[in-house]
Amino acid sequence: LERPVQAKLRELLLLQNDDERFTSACVLIHGMGGTGKTVAAVAVVREPEIRRHFRHIYWLAVGADAVDEQLKQLQATLYKKLTGKSMKSEEKDEYEWQQALLGAMAEKQQALLVLDDPWMPEQVRFLNPIDSSQSVEHRLLLTTRIRDLVPKATRVELPLMGKEEAVALLLDLANVEEASYLKEHSGAAWPPAVAYTIAAECGLLPVTLTIAAQVVRAWGDGYVRGLAGTGLS
Repeated sequence: LERPVQAKLRELLLLQNDDERFTSACVLIHGMGGTGKTVAAVAVVREPEIRRHFRHIYWLAVGADAVDEQLKQLQATLYKKLTGKSMKSEEKDEYEWQQALLGAMAEKQQALLVLDDPWMPEQVRFLNPIDSSQSVEHRLLLTTRIRDLVPKATRVELPLMGKEEAVALLLDLANVEEASYLKEHSGAAWPPAVAYTIAAECGLLPVTLTIAAQVVRAWGDGYVRGLAGTGLS
């Protein structure tokens, strides 16, 4: 289920450096936990237009606990992704790894790096291999809860889903199809009223909607009526 934010991310990532709308090589998608930032980033990275444009695509999961030695391990992991060469994290400090990453990325053409869920500016600084002074059109995509994590980034907010969007996602993930549902429940409304109840109980969050959809799918679409009282929240 494509969300409007995906089109915006795609547009920003594909902007050329000389486009008057271009503001930064770093695009940041932010929103509260569970809104689907990572899922939206995955969907954009998988799009054929993105995969045709970027010759190299890299993904690195960060997280709040990526500090000190764990941060250096991530730097070493990214260096291996960029170069194919393995080095132990303790062989360099954070600053030396940063320079090594900059040098490795400088040899690439049109690369996209996704840093998923960084929490601190220093994580982005030490894991960002893009030299903004260069003309090469690399892009950095961040998914984070923190709006101002990178002040100069182009920011895109991922808001909570609307009720209709949440219900559509729930029914789609649960494999509840309109034709088959109405055939089994003659005269029933579509979408089912209980689907709105479930979506509201899930806080309109994709992460909880996904769990609820798994329950619906496991019990069959005829069970959707009975889920209203299960306390999914």
